[in-house]
Amino acid sequence: MKRKRFTEEQIIAVLREHEAGAKAGDLARKHGVSEATQQLRYPSIKQRRSTG
Repeated sequence: MKRKRFTEEQIIAVLREHEAGAKAGDLARKHGVSEATQQLRYPSIKQRRSTG
C-alpha cells in the first residue's frame, strides 16, 4: 500500500488557512503541493486570481 504524503491533520490545517483568507497558490507553494493536485483533490479550494 502506498504511503500517504500528508497526514489528515496537515490537510485540515491547509483548509483552515484557506478559510482564514490565504490564497490557494500561496498555500500550494508553502506546503509543497502542486496547484494542479490541489485543484483535483480539494475542489473546495478555488483559485483566487486578482484582476488588474
